[in-house]
Amino acid sequence: PFGGIQLDLNITQPYEGMGEIWNRWFQPVLDLVDEYDIGMWSYINCAWQDQPMWNYAGFGETRLSTNSEVMQNWYDKVLHGDRPFLLAGSLL
Repeated sequence: PFGGIQLDLNITQPYEGMGEIWNRWFQPVLDLVDEYDIGMWSYINCAWQDQPMWNYAGFGETRLSTNSEVMQNWYDKVLHGDRPFLLAGSLL
């Protein structure tokens, strides 16, 4: 999702800058979660191109750790933000 997928052209759009990634995809998703009080959301942290089944799907690199600004925003807004998220490994 860092650049986005254009299904009609079957291409993945590259991202233009470090800050744009968060504002282009992550923040709108978090805004949607808040606006509609979405109770479940899953983010797949993955290098899709390294998996043969998904190599040509166009998902690209979605690991948070590949971008320091995204990683910092994730830490600040998802892990330690105002809205509590149940994380993998969290006790119910």
